[in-house]
This record gives sequence, C-alpha cells and structure tokens, in this order.
Amino acid sequence: MNQVFDINCNHFARGNDYVDFIETSHAVRLAESLPASPAELPDGCEATFQLTPPLYASLAEGIADNRSINDALIAAAGRMGGFAAGVVEPKYGEAAMIEIERIAGLGAKAVVWSARAQGVFVNDQLIADLCQHASAHGLVPMIHSAPFSINESLERVWSLARKCGSTPLVVVGALASWENAQAIADNGGGPDNLFYDLTGLSSTWDLTGLVRAGCSDRLLFASGGPRFLASILGTIEECGLDPSDRQAILSGNAAALLNLSQGEQP
Repeated sequence: MNQVFDINCNHFARGNDYVDFIETSHAVRLAESLPASPAELPDGCEATFQLTPPLYASLAEGIADNRSINDALIAAAGRMGGFAAGVVEPKYGEAAMIEIERIAGLGAKAVVWSARAQGVFVNDQLIADLCQHASAHGLVPMIHSAPFSINESLERVWSLARKCGSTPLVVVGALASWENAQAIADNGGGPDNLFYDLTGLSSTWDLTGLVRAGCSDRLLFASGGPRFLASILGTIEECGLDPSDRQAILSGNAAALLNLSQGEQP
C-alpha cells in the first residue's frame, strides 16, 4: 500500500499558471464544494492532502480576501481529514504578519507565496521576513519557482534561502523544468534549508538523478492538482527507487518537515 502525503493539492490550477486567476468569491465556493476525497486514487494508494491556495486571486477587499480563502481552505481540509496551506500578500505588511499568526492558530500547516503574482521579487527581504515569521509560528513557508521566470528563478530562490538562515523552505514547481532539476542535482540540492516538491515532474531521469545526487531526503510528493496525482505517482513507480527513498519521498519527508503527530501521518 502506497502511503502518500500530497503537499500541494491545488484545486484552482488549470495547468497554466500565467492564466490561473480566480475571483476570491469563486475560490471560496470551490473550496466549500470539495468532496471528502479531493482526488481519484490509484488502486493500492492511500493519501493525505494539503490543500493549497490559488496562484492569483482578486484582492478588492485587501487582507479580507486572504482571510476568506484561508478560512475556506482550512474548513475544507478539516472535512476531508487533511491539512491546509494559507496565503498572505506581502504588501499588507503588519496585517500579513497578523494573518500568519491567525491561521497558525486555526491549524494551518504552511503558507504559500508566489512572488511573481504578488508583485515582489522572490528574494526580497520582505519575503524573507515573512518566511521567518511563519516558521516561528509553526508554519512551513512554500515558495513558487516558475521555470523561465526572472523573478522566481531558482537562483533567486536560493538567494532567499540564504537570507532565511536555517528556516526550512519548500520550493514549489521548480522540478517542472529539466534545467532546474539538473542544477539542483549538480549543486547537491542547493542551500541546506531547501526542500523541493514534485509538482510538474514528468521525467524518471530527473528524479533518479536527484536521488543519486543525495537529494532523496529533500524531495516531497506533490501533485499540483488532483488530475495530476496519478501521473506523478506513476513517474515515481517507474524509477524503481530503493524502498526507503521511495517512502521518504511519498510521505516521510513531509511528515517530518510539517512535524505531523503519529495520528496525523499517512
């Protein structure tokens, strides 16, 4: 039986993050309508899901829009026995810090930033400060890295990681790019505080190369959305990984990173 923890189950993604804009009210309704199991699972698979927020959402109501999405995701995660990652806009300053503290108190496990969508470079000190504040309140910072984006380039994410010291960061989507996968492997995973989710991964070559480079303890299963789960799982299965590496990637690394209790683990 495959025990999977999907750290990036995103119901708002349509496969092209440049057009993934959604009105906040629509995002809330979608979260409220999610089924108890947000993805059809292959035979022999059990999964725990962390719901993640939309990449682009309307902000006509300011921080209140962040709150609405966060509350809807946390409620949906509670209904399905999973977890939620929240969102806060960096430009809201002190209000963003307060929202981080609020969702931590409500049981969220992470916060996701997409600097390109939020109008700030990913290695800006503002993002670093928010990441460290989130970590101090028990939330894992998750950072989008979009292939071919100057803003969210792997090099800028590594710069952010160095500014954050020992604060662990999850890089979302970087492995959708062959060049990124090779750079990560060639550099032994980059800064020690970085983890990489498997969103967008399609090549067994990339995954086996990362494992051979000693990165298996820094890789996290992620679908990027329910319709991609079987494909990502299939790529892992085709690699024929050592059982300990395979289970670490499927769920063990995420359980340790998110500090899941025995009862919360897949």
